[in-house]
Amino acid sequence: MFALAANAGLLAFLAVSLVVGARLLLLARRTRALPELCIGAGFFVGGALGFVPETLAVNGALPEAATPSVLALSNAAVRATAVLTALFTWRVFRPGRTGAALTAALSGVLVVAYVAFPAPWALASTPAEWRWSLVTALVRSLAFAWAALEPFVEWRRARRRAALGLADAGGVRRLLLWSLAIAGVTGMSAVPLAYRVLPALATDAAWTLLQSALGLGAALAMGSAFRPWRRTPAGREATRGV
Repeated sequence: MFALAANAGLLAFLAVSLVVGARLLLLARRTRALPELCIGAGFFVGGALGFVPETLAVNGALPEAATPSVLALSNAAVRATAVLTALFTWRVFRPGRTGAALTAALSGVLVVAYVAFPAPWALASTPAEWRWSLVTALVRSLAFAWAALEPFVEWRRARRRAALGLADAGGVRRLLLWSLAIAGVTGMSAVPLAYRVLPALATDAAWTLLQSALGLGAALAMGSAFRPWRRTPAGREATRGV
């Protein structure tokens, strides 16, 4: 019963990531636009191959024989998701040199860290491996935190315009939902940092439940943000700006 409760949020996050990612990839196929491609691939790769498989493997929820391969794949997938999310944030919310430089810096550090220690944080056994796993967790979390901050800032601006009737209220709401969804992903990404900073709680079941709660929150916000796609072309077009 505990295992089901602990993993329910992660499974919800997986399901929503696959659905939303697939829809965005289909949109990218029609528009040939980079933002749709980046975030669609990020959702799909991050959900199907990243956070959820890694967490399940670390918590012993997968067959022992499959765990090393799953961890190796999920580790690369989560890093790729962080890079794709940064690319999306740069192109949509922070175009220009500042966004480009930040994206390049975050991506470069993640690549260097992967070359130095390609395994996930759960397999770090030496001080050097721990340092590189923490660098990965920190930079990855910064990439997601940036992706959550930019739409939040835009939401605050757009909310004032919506109050004057100069912006679509649905689009403004989806900006906030998008920010909340990525904030949940940021929390999921930062769990390795918490394990390292608070080693006495490293085996506490509360961490697993926290990870699941973050996944559930991200899934609910993400699903709510992209649900209008199922309705009208206008809704689909409005969602593209998220």
